[in-house]
Amino acid sequence: MYRSLLSNKFALIGLVALGILLPLSMIEDLVGERARFHEAAITDMARTATGNQRIVGPVLRVPCTETRSMPIAHPAEDGPRERSVERDCSVAVLPELLSVDGTLVTEERRRGLHAALFYGNSLAVRARFVVPERFGVFDGDASTALGAASLNLGISDPRGIVNAPQVSVADQVVDFTPGSALPVLGPGMRAALGQLHAGQVLEVAFELVLRGHRRFELVPVGRDNQVTLGSAWPHPSFVGNYLPTTRDISADGFRAAWSIGHFATGLDELFARHGLDPEFCAEIAQRAFGVALVDPVDLYTQADRAVKYGFLFVALTFLALLGTEFARGLRLHPLQYTMVGIALALFFLLLLSLAEHLGFRSAYLAAAGASDALLAFYLGAITRSRTVGAVFALTLAALYALLYGILAMEDYALLSGSLFVFGVLAAVMVATRHVDFYALGESLRRPGEGTAEDSPA
Repeated sequence: MYRSLLSNKFALIGLVALGILLPLSMIEDLVGERARFHEAAITDMARTATGNQRIVGPVLRVPCTETRSMPIAHPAEDGPRERSVERDCSVAVLPELLSVDGTLVTEERRRGLHAALFYGNSLAVRARFVVPERFGVFDGDASTALGAASLNLGISDPRGIVNAPQVSVADQVVDFTPGSALPVLGPGMRAALGQLHAGQVLEVAFELVLRGHRRFELVPVGRDNQVTLGSAWPHPSFVGNYLPTTRDISADGFRAAWSIGHFATGLDELFARHGLDPEFCAEIAQRAFGVALVDPVDLYTQADRAVKYGFLFVALTFLALLGTEFARGLRLHPLQYTMVGIALALFFLLLLSLAEHLGFRSAYLAAAGASDALLAFYLGAITRSRTVGAVFALTLAALYALLYGILAMEDYALLSGSLFVFGVLAAVMVATRHVDFYALGESLRRPGEGTAEDSPA
């Protein structure tokens, strides 16, 4: 009889624990929904302010018009035998050396509950060009007219340009004007440099302050590219086709340097093959590299991880309640287990709702404190023992502290969580290795009563 009673007890508690999975699943879905809404709000903020930035260039453009005489297939008897055909033969000259030094200063902007990370990037750009012999366009059978050259820079979102940039070239200072004038580079800006001559070495330098959102990229258009980026943001994610040659990441920020040659990029071959045809713009973008400023353990990521440990919390708490029943000769109703489980599930809902207003750390402390106090009071009341309530309060506080430690980790969260679960299971198995669970059915014969010294006044 007692064995049957014990089996039924375990079965009912197991069903209650499984039933708690429903509210936990609903809360997990809510976390995902709030995360998607948060991301949509941030995307809209970037749309109305400035988005991710990608710089292509600088590239030297030499306008060229080629005129060629072509025979007329069926000339009139007294008409001309040839006609003149003009073709745009403008060329792009890539820098021999491209040096970029940038410092990203982050800024948080808020819209209601949602915060988006933007940056201001102060860039010092230097480039050296060598104008090729014959400009790479002369043909003996055609006449070629060269126009004034320009320095062109592609910027994916020109709304982010903060200063009025000027380029220093050959002891002169020239203002940039809007528009890159090269569809292959996309939107951006350009500076008129005047007439150039073959073999000329051109040194250019300019400073650019560029605002952007989360991500900054460069396309290494030079034969030799030397790029350095730094920021006080401690969580960089290096993106694109080329990783930094050196990097230094700490709690105070990061500093990374790239050294990329034209053998790695193949861009000079691409420009030689396609010229200024905008059709290969996507191929250029594929050569980009840079850095994304990320928050690896944001509010919604942490909340989602926390909910995934929800069933473990319920199982451990129910296991502790069962142990208390057997140790003190108590009998708790399955409905009481249900209310304890719901209180544990509501902790995660409180955590999510408070975190959107207070931040994750403060919300976790408030939600854990409220949940711990409620369960300590309830268990102390139904067991008629302050000691039981106090022990459960300490136990739950320890569990909440362990969970927070796991959630705060970036690279070792899964490993720590797995080791914690394994350790708990091992501890339970070792502690109960000599227990005769059939004999424990005797403890369920009658309702338990607390001792007089434990009874509340």
